[in-house]
Amino acid sequence: MRPCSSEKLTIKTEDDKLTCCKGNYQIDIEGKIPENSFITENSNFLIFTTENCPCEETLHITLLNKNLQIIDQIDIYKPYTPGVFEIISNNCNSVTFSFFPEVVLKLRIKTNGKRFMNSGLYSESKKRLWQKRYLIIEKT
Repeated sequence: MRPCSSEKLTIKTEDDKLTCCKGNYQIDIEGKIPENSFITENSNFLIFTTENCPCEETLHITLLNKNLQIIDQIDIYKPYTPGVFEIISNNCNSVTFSFFPEVVLKLRIKTNGKRFMNSGLYSESKKRLWQKRYLIIEKT
């Protein structure tokens, strides 16, 4: 995975919403502040955004394909807990980061989706139970 440059994907903030743009493609995504973005090994886009709510922050993680269609989404939150997003490391199919105090999380990206329940680790998948998931969160 490598950092996403602005010539590959543009993230605009307009009217309190985020819009991703690439050529003729455009999509609104959750969040108010773009934190970081990556291009995965198979040319998908991985985008981290937050809500800018200091007392109860939410981290939105969105995986988009080349045509800016949503492949998978996860929200990470903990009631009444502030969050500060920081990348610790990344490699070809995972990103290690911190968001809550003293908690390090690892996001793995599966090339072939799997059907499974949420980890329950402060996260909520936007996918329904029977749909394939590509983003997996683990506590390290």
